[in-house]
Amino acid sequence: MQKVRLSLLKYYYLALIIIILELSVVADNQTRWNSTYLMLQRALKLRQHLVVFIDEAVDKENSPLNPVDAISKDDWTTLQIMHDLLKPFWKLTLRLQGSNYKYGAI
Repeated sequence: MQKVRLSLLKYYYLALIIIILELSVVADNQTRWNSTYLMLQRALKLRQHLVVFIDEAVDKENSPLNPVDAISKDDWTTLQIMHDLLKPFWKLTLRLQGSNYKYGAI
């Protein structure tokens, strides 16, 4: 039991390091054009880590997280659909803000 607990603890530390150093969660921001798309993209990329983190947090005694707030498989499917719908808009805004685009040109 101690060995399993230690390996699980190592996994959580590794996941935490990855999230903090390389792939921190992107927050939605109403003043930035593509923040929702980028937030969804990062969440989908970190899905496995987020699922483990949320499941572990929900299972803790005296957890502040309510089990109904966990992200279900249907929720993940919805997030993927939303991501796919927003992707063309993200690409277009990147293209429009490129250096070759002349503002005011018709």
